[in-house]
Amino acid sequence: MALNDVRLMELFGLQDRSAVVSGGSSGIGRAVAELLVAAGARVVVAGSTASKVEATVADLQDRSGRAADILGVPADITQEAAVVALFDRAAEAFGGVDVMINCAGIYPVVPFTDTSAELWDRVHAVNTRGAFLCMREAVKKMLIDDRGGAIVNVSSLAARMTMIHGHAPYGSSKAGADMLVKTVAIEYARHNIRANAVQPGAILTDTLTAANMRYITEKFPLIGPSNDPARFPMGRIGNVEEVASTCLFLASPASAYITGQVIAVDGGLSLS
Repeated sequence: MALNDVRLMELFGLQDRSAVVSGGSSGIGRAVAELLVAAGARVVVAGSTASKVEATVADLQDRSGRAADILGVPADITQEAAVVALFDRAAEAFGGVDVMINCAGIYPVVPFTDTSAELWDRVHAVNTRGAFLCMREAVKKMLIDDRGGAIVNVSSLAARMTMIHGHAPYGSSKAGADMLVKTVAIEYARHNIRANAVQPGAILTDTLTAANMRYITEKFPLIGPSNDPARFPMGRIGNVEEVASTCLFLASPASAYITGQVIAVDGGLSLS
């Protein structure tokens, strides 16, 4: 192997590391799981829908040829017992937890006065409580034998700025999770546990397709002069791989001196 290849693998490879990906069976989470497998990690794919988890794991096992290194665990991250069981299963299967990337989330767009208390509670249960439970259990595993590790929470640009109307529960839930990241980062830095977040802007996923992006911006206008994606500084909507690659960087040794940061992956939208 050439010197440059060796150095790249040292910086960005995740061989002999174990990772848990919540929300790993679709969208950004699935792209994250694929990159972690490609980087050499042993990966636990968690998701709320068992059939999607099974299909994702089967696909990753088939394409990677590493069936023993990929495990699926259906889990509702709003339930404490389910999250504890998820991380216990990961540690039992792969000897510990080195990386946790939380991609689970729900994305309602509802006018403020139409937001029910039930919807508010549900959004925060998944996006904030779920992030808290996953981070807490990950930290517990990473503290064992001073293992250390990396935590990445997939947040949203909605935690930083009000891009469109109807984001009250979503934006506030993600902002709360961002502060959790900073809290964990400062509390556990001396234990070599890093915690960071990424804030995707407009990203094409199963949920946010080009068609419903147009619908959303027509019904809930973007703050700014135009509802056209061309208004974005880079002139386009992003894709899941661009978010996943940032997550991989933050999970890898290449980011060993980065913690407590919230990085926008938004094509410059937060600058406009």
